[in-house]
Amino acid sequence: MPKSPIRKKLQSHATKGYSELQAKADDLYKIYVSARKSIEDAIEDYVLAARTSYSGPRLVKLMNEIQKICNNLEKTYRENHEYHTKYVIQSFFRNALADVYYGKKPLNKVLLDVDKNLIDNMLKDDFAHIAGATQKMSTQTVGALRRISSDILNKATLTGATPAEIGKELFFRNGGNAFQFIAKNGAKWNSDAYFKMLGRTTLFNNARESYLHGCAKSGNDVVTISVSAKPCDKCAKYEDRLLSISGKHPKYMSLDSAISDGLFHPNCTHRIIAVDEVDQEMDYDEKGNPSNSFIKNIKLPSKKKINTKTKKINIQGNQKTKPRGVPVSNALEFKSTNKIASQVKNALDAIDSVHGDGVLNKIPIRQSRGTKTLGHYKYSLLDNMPKEIAVSSQGSHQGLTLVHEVGHYLHLFAIKEHNNILDDLLVAIKESATYQKIQKNAHLFNRSGYNYVTDKSELFARTYAQFIATKSKNKLLLDQLNEIVEKQANSIYSSQWTNEDFIKIYDEFEKLLKALNWRY
Repeated sequence: MPKSPIRKKLQSHATKGYSELQAKADDLYKIYVSARKSIEDAIEDYVLAARTSYSGPRLVKLMNEIQKICNNLEKTYRENHEYHTKYVIQSFFRNALADVYYGKKPLNKVLLDVDKNLIDNMLKDDFAHIAGATQKMSTQTVGALRRISSDILNKATLTGATPAEIGKELFFRNGGNAFQFIAKNGAKWNSDAYFKMLGRTTLFNNARESYLHGCAKSGNDVVTISVSAKPCDKCAKYEDRLLSISGKHPKYMSLDSAISDGLFHPNCTHRIIAVDEVDQEMDYDEKGNPSNSFIKNIKLPSKKKINTKTKKINIQGNQKTKPRGVPVSNALEFKSTNKIASQVKNALDAIDSVHGDGVLNKIPIRQSRGTKTLGHYKYSLLDNMPKEIAVSSQGSHQGLTLVHEVGHYLHLFAIKEHNNILDDLLVAIKESATYQKIQKNAHLFNRSGYNYVTDKSELFARTYAQFIATKSKNKLLLDQLNEIVEKQANSIYSSQWTNEDFIKIYDEFEKLLKALNWRY
């Protein structure tokens, strides 16, 4: 299900920041790749040379050449890193101010200047890491050359083969071992992975530090952590959670405690985003966890249980119609070994029995374990391209959840360009008793909750799920649908319609599928 508007805004902001930082990290990595290629070429030229010697001046000359390449690498890497870092610090410092002041009052120009000492200290720390990395690269490459040269001479003595013959064999078989770092904790990194980590980690750390500095300078103490598609276990528990920068907030955990617990580890790409007091109250609970409730904590008067067994929709007259186009399931990929596999297959069979489509982009269906978010559809904010559909194994109606998320996929990806084609359907939805009940009780919703339950994409996904269940006559989906309707019968908010309330919507959805050429 879509997140609240504030969380969607924050995630959009975080995604943009990630792309910006990753592009700069990739630029730094290219500098290393160029240097490594130069070292590999130098070693290869040396091994293949007619007068190769594995001791004496020629070997010393090769080692000096490698040292020179590493020195140039450090110089070029530092220059580019300094350029990127200064930009990142300025950019993310001002991002923090913009987030804190968003929709409130004009920015105070005095706040816009970053503390020069902050930049100098970050660069000093980064340069120490860069120097250490390039020095290790030089030392370990030269050390490997010495070891391999010694092995070549010893083997030549034992076998009678020439050093040149043995050298070619050993260098091409073991030369890659020259490019390996051993961290302080004993972890082994090949230099490719190390330099990828170095640029990414330093830039993301700098972005976070400068953002925090901007928050502190503007008097904002509460931040949340961006959401990642595949977070590690240490970071996952802090995603979308409120944390206190100072550690003095009476309710929220300190950011330092989360960092001590593993948040922002090497290679971590999570972002920090400021959250103001209004959104803290509306979208998070007292402990800073994202609230899953759309409705304010108000005691409602008890209502009599109503009869939900209303007359069923007559679909007998439409049996001659059939799906048209490519089956939707062709674009949806899932692992048959997942716990939810049987529910997924059943739901996709139901969809295919109702309608087809054009050629859709492939999208994976992932099994999640969320207890608050039972399903979601993710897509790129840059180009609207689909990324994944997730359905939680902990949900009680996994099949209907999947159909709902497919509804989001079709609406946002396949239908979005058809201007005004949903107008009649939306009119029918808004005239329904279920929608009118939301309007009548609008004052009992918080702002983000009301925006969510009346969102066009959410209305379409709920309609789509109910139409597929009804039209396909799929027993499992109908059972799940009826369970939801009965459970929400006395609530101020119903996510699905009674059969009677759905009749007009059903008819309009049937017309929509034919207009899209998804049914004959």
